[in-house]
Amino acid sequence: MTRAAVQLDHASFHYATGREGLHETTLALPAGQVVVLCGASGCGKTTLTRLINGLAPQYFPGALTGTVTVGGTDTRNADIAALAKQVGSVFQNPNTQFFTMNVRDELAFACENFAMPPDEIRARVESTARRFHLEGLLDRPLADMSGGQLQRVACAAVSTTNPGILVLDEPTSNLDATAIAALRAIVATWKSEGRTIVIAEHRLAWLDGLVDTAILLDGGRIARVFSREEWQRLTDAERRSFGLRPLTLQQLRDDCERKEHTPLHAPVHATEHATPAAVDTGRIIAHVDTGRMPAAVDTASTSTPIDAGHTSVCGEPLAPETTLVRGATPAYHVRGFRYRYPHARRDSLDIAALDLPCGAVTTIVGLNSAGKSTFARCLQGLDRRCKGTLITPDGVRLQARQRLDVCTTVLQDVNRELFTESVLAEVMLSQPHENEQAALNVLDSLGLRECADRHPLSLSGGQKQRVAIAAAIASERPVIIVDEPTSGLDLHHMHEVSQLIRGLARRGRTIVAVTHDPEFAFEVSDYVAHIVNGRLADWYPLASPGSAGKLFDALVPHIA
Repeated sequence: MTRAAVQLDHASFHYATGREGLHETTLALPAGQVVVLCGASGCGKTTLTRLINGLAPQYFPGALTGTVTVGGTDTRNADIAALAKQVGSVFQNPNTQFFTMNVRDELAFACENFAMPPDEIRARVESTARRFHLEGLLDRPLADMSGGQLQRVACAAVSTTNPGILVLDEPTSNLDATAIAALRAIVATWKSEGRTIVIAEHRLAWLDGLVDTAILLDGGRIARVFSREEWQRLTDAERRSFGLRPLTLQQLRDDCERKEHTPLHAPVHATEHATPAAVDTGRIIAHVDTGRMPAAVDTASTSTPIDAGHTSVCGEPLAPETTLVRGATPAYHVRGFRYRYPHARRDSLDIAALDLPCGAVTTIVGLNSAGKSTFARCLQGLDRRCKGTLITPDGVRLQARQRLDVCTTVLQDVNRELFTESVLAEVMLSQPHENEQAALNVLDSLGLRECADRHPLSLSGGQKQRVAIAAAIASERPVIIVDEPTSGLDLHHMHEVSQLIRGLARRGRTIVAVTHDPEFAFEVSDYVAHIVNGRLADWYPLASPGSAGKLFDALVPHIA
């Protein structure tokens, strides 16, 4: 009989805040298996991982009843340091587990804590860096890395001490297709070495063929346990009834291909700028004017109409596919965007021209570190070192400071933009004029009304994401930039966010969505901009022939 790496016997856990995380759970996870924990956001997946690695109740206060045994050790009688020798953890937000300033030091950190000899530490760091393709990044500051790179560093850092059990919480939430394929290879290697891998995950297709046991949780309880064979036999209809995303790459492709897509906006003449409209998404009422200008801009001195015959920017010809037909659709026009990080030898971003149609969703895709998030920061004007300008539908040129009044961003790491003591206050902070009822309506439309009085940082990752989106809606700015808006979201809330974004675009907002999520991209995209090494490699309407295949290949890992 296969020994159990992890055992729970009638285990229940209530957080000190009063929230129940897990209820009366009895479970045995065999050693050497890949176990996937799935279910809706808040179902108990993260709580279960915290019980395995000892963070609950030792770091997250609460009441634990029953027993949790890891590698034969009762977690109630072991501190976190002792459990860390047996269990390696990768959190949903890797920034919360870093202790050093650069990659090399982070890989060495756990080994140093276990007092390994210096020569052994160096050997383990170099070996791990090769396995995770981090050789060229060992001296890179963590602060300069993308979300996907940080996730890869986190996975590598827990591998240096060779723990027998590895716990991963939403490990692919910020990874591109190439990185996901690399992570799959690492998981396969860990499995071949006899390690036990527990993965809490919403995106499931990348694990096709690796899963030995799947555990579906609902409301803090185990709803069903699937064997490898039962998991592989699940039909599309069955997995949808469980609220799960596609389990295989073929299901994922089928889901994407069946999504019918119609552009959100109707073409209008260039002189017929979109008029102010009421955006009614659920119970959201917000004034939107696609041509609205910041009050600080002197249109008399800065307004420069777009020359219909203009064919170059910064001396470079405009690619035909990057510029909309003049007179067809009002748009915001990116012109001559260039950005170079300090001490870099070349521009990290160099986009001569890109049009962002009003009342539509333009999806920005590309690998990690391609320049997508850099483009988003420059578009909003968050970094004044960015060269170039944004031209409004009315022909007004906006420099970085002025763009702050037109654009708002939902960041990839939403913890960086949550400042207040309650969810309601967070939304009201973004409003141009405080209106509590309007803020409550926004929260209600996103399923957050019951969280109005909770502290934003007490919420789950998916809930925090929705709070940030609610704040962006409440800001009433005409251009909304969303950076990985479905990171950490389950199937239901991914659909909910997609419908909300499409509704906002349909009623006049200009949406720029940076994403690695293929299901989300197929649901919301009107246009796709593919960035490679900081350059615009491709731009196309999703409805055009052959575009669906290009988008799928850009976002879905190629797994042998």
